[in-house]
Amino acid sequence: MRLRSVVIGIAFIMSSACFAQAAPPAGAGTVPTPREPTMPMPMHDPKNPSRVIPSPSAGDQQLAANVQQTLQRDNSLSPAGRQVKVIASDGAVVLRGPVANDAEKAKIDSVVRGLPGVKEVTNELDVKR
Repeated sequence: MRLRSVVIGIAFIMSSACFAQAAPPAGAGTVPTPREPTMPMPMHDPKNPSRVIPSPSAGDQQLAANVQQTLQRDNSLSPAGRQVKVIASDGAVVLRGPVANDAEKAKIDSVVRGLPGVKEVTNELDVKR
């Protein structure tokens, strides 16, 4: 029994030595590979996949937030009309999402066109039928 334990122990030590690898000394001819900088993935227009949508600037984000706040505060709009998705880029605003009717679609378009900083509006709102 003791001999068996010794043989198993020696076999274990030998197998461990075979699989162990020593790390090369620091600076032993290896050059670290620089990491690639992380770049944000470009966004593509779902209606035109070849068109890349630029990342919003701080001004674009502020304009979109102002448009959303204006719509959310308008109690004459339906709940869906107050939750319209707003995308802004260099003063151009895209409106997306469902609205209650054609009149609400037109009103949202008109309100957004009258806001400071809005140069152009693309109205992609869908009337719920």
